[in-house]
Amino acid sequence: MQKILVSGLCIQGNKGGEALALSLKGLIERQVGSVALIFAVPARDIDRERIRAEELGLEVIPQPNIKQLVLSMVSSAYRSNVLSWRRVAIRSKVVIDMTAVAYASPPVNKLRTTLNGRFLTFALCRIFGLKMVAWTQSYGPLEHWLIRALCKWDLSQQKYIFCRGRRCMEEVLKLLPSALAYDFPDVAISLDRGILPEAVSKKIGYIDVVVAPSAVLYEKLGWAHIQAIVELCNWLCDSGRRVLLLPHTYRGENESPEWCDFAVCKLIYRELSERKGVHLLCEDFGARELKAIISSASFVVAARYHCVVASLSSGVPCIALSWHSKYADLLESYGLAGCAVNGDSSGEIKSRFSRLEAGKDLAVIELQKRHEALLSQLDRNCRLLTEQFDGAAV
Repeated sequence: MQKILVSGLCIQGNKGGEALALSLKGLIERQVGSVALIFAVPARDIDRERIRAEELGLEVIPQPNIKQLVLSMVSSAYRSNVLSWRRVAIRSKVVIDMTAVAYASPPVNKLRTTLNGRFLTFALCRIFGLKMVAWTQSYGPLEHWLIRALCKWDLSQQKYIFCRGRRCMEEVLKLLPSALAYDFPDVAISLDRGILPEAVSKKIGYIDVVVAPSAVLYEKLGWAHIQAIVELCNWLCDSGRRVLLLPHTYRGENESPEWCDFAVCKLIYRELSERKGVHLLCEDFGARELKAIISSASFVVAARYHCVVASLSSGVPCIALSWHSKYADLLESYGLAGCAVNGDSSGEIKSRFSRLEAGKDLAVIELQKRHEALLSQLDRNCRLLTEQFDGAAV
């Protein structure tokens, strides 16, 4: 069985990483047969990553960071993770990078985040003479000179550039006008949903609206994000709707609201004083189970990208609380242009929700039609990916 090393994802914590990992494995195996995927994950969470990976039948190794890479050149104390990564990489058919948002200038991403993300994998592969193939990702904005230079160096080595949306592709083509850049949907639209957990079907029952706030928006907007969601939930309950607060990241003992969606949800739930009609999902479910919960709702309001992916790919109308153009690209591909709004404006969220609700039946039909077309695009996307495996072994 051929091995493939995958970087840029986590398996636990952020359920988007799990959704991508499972979708990636399924799509590749449809093209080339059984493969063993090994995921290079953040070393700080390696114990929890290993536990979740084992539950899913996956394998993980710690990903070195940029500091370890630099210092490994002068000190043996920092070489362990780097050499461990190299041993796995040289035995793999290819290295695939799946970083969600690559090469984004501040303030969208911190410079340190970019250096420890896609660029780190690119640098490791260059140093060790390995081939890296980057699959569908979001790029930009590219205003910062260093981000732009690193991105151009990396992308110029790629046969194809798989862009996650139209705006993303336009950003790449401004940088590299002659590149073979393609606009493809997110890989996780292909994730199959699991069985609706009893914690929802029996304890909570019918859900009108799933609301999924985000630690990312809390970090960027602070209490304004909490207040906007509280006002939205009160407004929804005033009209008799049942609301489920759904965290899309769990961080174990680290429940800082700047890092953990569950902590953000608890702040919102506390502000609502356990209002009747609002429920908080406390269980740490996997990506497939969360997709089952999301697909059981009538509407979704979400700040997490892969919560939006789960909603749209299940035919559930969604409003995205956006901090990056990737949200507008995704919604546009499903025929819901204009449904990306600011995460601190309850008035804007409520206004867009009312318009979406008025046209719900047509929206659902359009979502289902677009989804089938996007799945066909994804098959072509995967064929272009796997054709690069030939001759990639070292």
